[in-house]
Amino acid sequence: MAEVPAHKDNPSYKCLLCLSECKIPRQLPCFHTFCTSCLDTYINSEYVIEDNRTYFPCPVCESPCSPNDKEAPVNSWAGSFPLHPNFGSLTCKKTESSGTFCHGCLTDGEESVGSFWCRDCKEVLCKQCRVAHRRSTLLSKHKVIAIEEVTKSDVQLPVTIDETCPHHAGKTIEVYCIDHNALCCVLCLTLSHRSCQNVSSLEDLTKKITPGFVESGLDKVNNESRRIVDEDENKLTALETDYQSMTKDMATMIKKAKDKLDDLQADFETGLEHTYKRNKDILLDRLRTNKMFQTNVQNTNQLMLLMKERGSDCQQFITAEQSKTQILRHARRLQQRTKDKHNTFEIKIKYDETLEKVTNVMTHIGTLDVSSSLSSTSLDALTSIGTIIDTLQSTPFVTPFTKSTSSSDIKGAVGKVAVQSSSGKQQFINLT
Repeated sequence: MAEVPAHKDNPSYKCLLCLSECKIPRQLPCFHTFCTSCLDTYINSEYVIEDNRTYFPCPVCESPCSPNDKEAPVNSWAGSFPLHPNFGSLTCKKTESSGTFCHGCLTDGEESVGSFWCRDCKEVLCKQCRVAHRRSTLLSKHKVIAIEEVTKSDVQLPVTIDETCPHHAGKTIEVYCIDHNALCCVLCLTLSHRSCQNVSSLEDLTKKITPGFVESGLDKVNNESRRIVDEDENKLTALETDYQSMTKDMATMIKKAKDKLDDLQADFETGLEHTYKRNKDILLDRLRTNKMFQTNVQNTNQLMLLMKERGSDCQQFITAEQSKTQILRHARRLQQRTKDKHNTFEIKIKYDETLEKVTNVMTHIGTLDVSSSLSSTSLDALTSIGTIIDTLQSTPFVTPFTKSTSSSDIKGAVGKVAVQSSSGKQQFINLT
């Protein structure tokens, strides 16, 4: 692991899954980094088993990834990937009580509160790790202070990079192939870049780097990506505004329709009430007339029974004659008053055709017409990013072939390299 000067701001990085500050960041072979917990959740839901091989695609670039130990259970994979060496938030990760976790314990996925700071290692130590630190011959002379004594200048972490070859275990990256824009170890050089002419050792290459070339390109990419993000956020806000507006408009339209129906219902109920009362009055008047006649008949019948029991024959005759005349007159009057007054009323309703359509035919209030497009701002930014990336990839940020070395020259200088055979013995390969 090579060290370079520490960044003054000791930046924290964000997880590419949760987009929040990375907690115990793990770096995949493709160099994309995620929180351990986020990566664990993702792996357990997305891992693939095919052709006797178990792996998961990187959440960002979809490169197939798997741990070194292929037999390890899937739920342990996330913790098996290396911690990112340069995430300042790892070392300075805070506890809920604003304390600081021990860096050594975090490396093993544990969270122990730190009490000490090693100025030489630039690490927080808990009490147990402090004891182990003091007992180490190589570390015993390091300056260790209480965490309360740490100043801002003390926490400037050294920046480290992994210089091991991702293709050949135990080999260090020493060569750069300009023809393929590839970092190589000596085995990569002899096995995959034997015919390449534009290669250079890293030691020579670093003296020829064009200052700020990559940084400038990445800064441009960052600006363009910010344009895309800003545009997407603006479009999201506009979509939310449209949604709220449409919801309000629909509610207004429905309320207007309901109010109209309520008004029509009120008018209808008023008319229905008038019709009901008018016909009811007719029936009540007819009923009263008929009851009056019935009562008159009953009274006459009672009178006749009384005369029969107590009156003389003459009294019975006179009463009978008077009753006949009286009943006859009343019956004629009854016929006159009730013959034109109906006693059967059947009220029916014939619904308006529009209302019938609403209740029987209408299946939806309206349809949604959605159109979509990619804004010119985002399209221009995406095009610009592609151009910048192509330029970074195709334009060497070091001096061209005339000042570089051929692969044969480097192989001649290296001579032989040791490789591990299947039997475990070292064998040497001639590179010349």
